[in-house]
Amino acid sequence: MYFCTSTPSGGFGAFGGLVVKGLGFTSFKAILMQAPTGGIAILTLLVTIFFTNRFKARWAVVAACVIPPIAGAVGLVKVQRFDPYILLACYYVAQTLAGIQPLLYSWANLNQAGSTKRVVVFATMFVAQCTGNIVGPQVYLQQEAPNYHTGLYVNIGCWSVLFCLVVLMRFYLSYLNRRQVARRVALGLPADLKDMSIMSYTELEQYKAELAAQMTAAGMDATKLYENAFDDMTDYENPYFIYVV
Repeated sequence: MYFCTSTPSGGFGAFGGLVVKGLGFTSFKAILMQAPTGGIAILTLLVTIFFTNRFKARWAVVAACVIPPIAGAVGLVKVQRFDPYILLACYYVAQTLAGIQPLLYSWANLNQAGSTKRVVVFATMFVAQCTGNIVGPQVYLQQEAPNYHTGLYVNIGCWSVLFCLVVLMRFYLSYLNRRQVARRVALGLPADLKDMSIMSYTELEQYKAELAAQMTAAGMDATKLYENAFDDMTDYENPYFIYVV
C-alpha cells in the first residue's frame, strides 16, 4: 500500500511543476499555479479527518480518497490539450492524493500492537515509502515531455491497485475481528466489544461503564478487561484487541 501511494506522490513532487508547465504556461506562471496545491492538501486532510470521525469507517475514507487522484490523472491523459485551465483543474483534483498517506499511517498504527512488531512494521512501511519515492520520478520520461503519459499511467495503476488492496484489507480485518470474538468466547470473555479508539471521551466513559455492568451481571471480573492494557503483547496475543476497519 505504501509503495502504491508514495510512487505517485514522488512523481508528482518531482515533476509537478514540469507537468503544469507542459500544459502551456510559462515557467513563472507554472510556479504560481503550484501555489494552490498546499491549500488543496490541507483541505483534503481536514475533510478526511471529518469523515473518518463521522462515519468510523477508515477503509471507506481511504478508498474514497483514492478515486479523485485517479480521475484527475485520467483527465490529464485523455482531455484534449486545447484549454490548459481544464487540464490544470484535473491536476488540482489529482493533488488530493495528499490525504491518502497520513490515513494509511494512522490506520496501520491502530491495527498493530507490541513494541517489537511496531518497530518492524513501521520500518517496512518506511522502506516501501522510500522505494516508491525513488521509483516515482523515474517513470516520468524526458522524451515524453510535456505529456508524461507513462508516468501518469503508472500513477493510475498504483492508485487502482491501492484501491483494491484497501477493499481486501477491509475484509481481512473483519476476518481477524471474527477470530478475536471466537477467542474471547473460548476464554469466557465478552464476545462483542466496540472499538474504543474511535470514540469521544464521553462515549468512551459511558461505554466502559456499560461494559463493566454487563460483565458484573454475567458473573465476570470487570477488571480483567484492562489487565493486559500495559503489557507488551502483539495484537495476535491480546484477545481484547480490536482491529479498526
